[in-house]
Amino acid sequence: MKAIGISILIMLITTATKTYSQTDSFSQDSLLQVISSEMNEVSSGNGAGRSLSISNPRISVIGDLQTWYQPNKQHSLGAALNEMEFAFQSAVDPYARADVFFTVEHNAETGENSAGIEEAYVTTLSLPAQLQLRAGRIKPAFGRINTPHSHTNHFLDYPGSWSQLFDQGLAGDGFSLSWLIPQTLFYQELTAEVMNGAIESPVFSTQPQQGLLYSAHLKNFFELNENMTLEIGLSALSGQNDSSDNSHILGGDLTLKWKPLQMNTYKSISWQSEVYLASLGQGSIGSAQSLGMYSMLSWQFAKRWIATGRYDYSNVIKGNALKHPWTAALLFGWYATEFQKLEIESSWNNQYSGQNGPGVKLRWIFVIGSHGAHQY
Repeated sequence: MKAIGISILIMLITTATKTYSQTDSFSQDSLLQVISSEMNEVSSGNGAGRSLSISNPRISVIGDLQTWYQPNKQHSLGAALNEMEFAFQSAVDPYARADVFFTVEHNAETGENSAGIEEAYVTTLSLPAQLQLRAGRIKPAFGRINTPHSHTNHFLDYPGSWSQLFDQGLAGDGFSLSWLIPQTLFYQELTAEVMNGAIESPVFSTQPQQGLLYSAHLKNFFELNENMTLEIGLSALSGQNDSSDNSHILGGDLTLKWKPLQMNTYKSISWQSEVYLASLGQGSIGSAQSLGMYSMLSWQFAKRWIATGRYDYSNVIKGNALKHPWTAALLFGWYATEFQKLEIESSWNNQYSGQNGPGVKLRWIFVIGSHGAHQY
């Protein structure tokens, strides 16, 4: 009886193993067939729905923790959860994709948190003539540092020449049309945008009824050799301001990158510079002219380490006096993985007290979930 029982047990285990193997193989084949079938139905316009695996968006959460020491401020030492970003990204169908970024930000001056939509737009994927349309809440393609999200920057504070015009960045509700210019010498893209005013801006109106905001950008990208690239951009912005007059801003940017093909994960150098010329209408008293610039050099000297130095300068009118604020900053960053990095930045400036003042900030960025790649 004992031998018979053992034989029956062995037979059951063998049968179950074969059945599981066949079922598992069948499930995998069936899943691939279902996905292929549904995508074909969506492509042909006959699909009534999508499976959960296709319709679920990629979801990610990005945290930005900061602590700082700034002796020229009333509260010189502090720490805060500076920002939380929640991203939802997915293909809508073969013809469009959707990206939504929701943020909760900390205001260092008031100590309060505010929530809002940073970006939310639909992008076409199959327009003819090398065209691409984007609609929703967008960041205009002005210069190099407006469209990337703050956690991707190699600096903790925006350049003063930038923040006096755009604060933490410019965004609005509208449309963006880009055209990949057909030519073979180098990569060239022209982008034109129109928005229903700005969400937040020191120099443009935030009231939609006061007129539209127009933006244009021309990107010229050159592959100098297998290790080096050059990008030259020209930008323009025009729209009404809170003085019931118009503001016009022109910008130029230059980015030179060296990333050796055989050591691209260990060494790289990037030099990025921008210049801004602004004419800010002030009604019957005329207009104020402003010139600003920054230059930044980033050096990846090891696989997980990067150093960045930056200097920015601008001339602005405060009251009846012409001011010349400047900032110099040095940053060291350590990338634990692609999902986590630590950065420490020390800066000197004359923008707040009229005298040079040192400051130190520490930032800890972490990412959970599936976050899309950022632009090169």
